[in-house]
Amino acid sequence: SRGLNHKISNQLARMLLGIRAHDVTNSFKAYRVPVLQQIPYREIMDCGFVGHTLLVSAFERNKLHVREVPTCFIDRHAGRSKMSWAERWGGLKAMLKFRRKWA
Repeated sequence: SRGLNHKISNQLARMLLGIRAHDVTNSFKAYRVPVLQQIPYREIMDCGFVGHTLLVSAFERNKLHVREVPTCFIDRHAGRSKMSWAERWGGLKAMLKFRRKWA
């Protein structure tokens, strides 16, 4: 289920990247441009869905402020996920690469 995928993704991100934020898979975020320009955000966002997670990690690693605003996660009732197994595998590889590169 989508909710389970969401929980597993958040746990992996915290475990692999040391992220303190609770909901890193949520793409609902706002950034101040001058702050965003302090990190290689274009390179990070080229990683697909996981780019949002890597961006939070980059902010935390650079001691930049991350404020979470809770959102209500509702499982979809119709339609299909765009999150393929290839995308999940690519996300895991991107997190491992990010951890090595920017540790």
